[in-house]
Amino acid sequence: MPTLFKFYRHVLNDSDRLMALMILSLHALLIWGDVNYLHSALFLCHYGFFLLWQPVMRQTKKLSWQAALIIVIGAGFAMSYMNWWITAFWLAGLFALIGGRVFSSEADRSRLPYILAATYLLAILLLWVVPKLLNANDDLAAAKFLLIYFLPTLPLAILFLSARNKSEPQTPNIDFFYTLLIFFLTLIVVLGSFAIGVVWQVHYIKLLIAVVLGLAATLVALSWLWNPSATFSGLELLMSRYLLSLGLPFEQWIRKIAMHAEDEPTADNFLQAAMLELAALNWVSGLRWKLEKFEHQIGQATPFISTFTFQ
Repeated sequence: MPTLFKFYRHVLNDSDRLMALMILSLHALLIWGDVNYLHSALFLCHYGFFLLWQPVMRQTKKLSWQAALIIVIGAGFAMSYMNWWITAFWLAGLFALIGGRVFSSEADRSRLPYILAATYLLAILLLWVVPKLLNANDDLAAAKFLLIYFLPTLPLAILFLSARNKSEPQTPNIDFFYTLLIFFLTLIVVLGSFAIGVVWQVHYIKLLIAVVLGLAATLVALSWLWNPSATFSGLELLMSRYLLSLGLPFEQWIRKIAMHAEDEPTADNFLQAAMLELAALNWVSGLRWKLEKFEHQIGQATPFISTFTFQ
């Protein structure tokens, strides 16, 4: 009995194995969840493993009554209104969370479980859930056996991977940019497949190939525009400048200075307005400037003074 308890404790403290259990319970819910008496049990099992695995809150953190109420309401809403559209968005969110970890993980060994999990989620989404949305189950009848019995080997491989030479368990970090990007790309594939399937009424395999190739061509074009050559910086430099200054006080100050440059009629008025905006920054206590024979001061002087001279 102590050995069994130790095993369960080891599994529950391992983020990768919790992820594998969450995916296995999700597979059971997708395949056998149509049965009424199994649906609620399988959903609660999957929901529980997700709460244990989720990278937002630590397992040791105590839940407030507000958070517990949100969890209970979310479970009740999902059990009452679960359909294939909600399932598709849920799978896209899980794929984005796990796919973002692939890019943010530094060690190659730690990426393998996330790659296997992301492969499973993308395969079950495109080959099981989207055909349900399009009522195209007959198009993939030949692959049904592989989806039901072969695909679960991916989370099983994660579950039984050796834990030796593995670092201490850490709270997973969320790379918001990669996660959001992967989520939007997944939604494009799902909604694009659904729209083309409804309009063109083509075989699902042809539809899926067309959507994936179109998305691949778009990503190739964006990757070339990201850093095309040494003479043209491309989107990489523009995006880096934007993200590094987004929402910072310097960006807000520059924006206000640009507005004053258009509104103020004289250079003296513009300088006065710029100094007032600079004095409004949190880390500035006061300013004193001298221009020719005129000297002005705003705020209070402190022992920590920085002097700047221009021409």
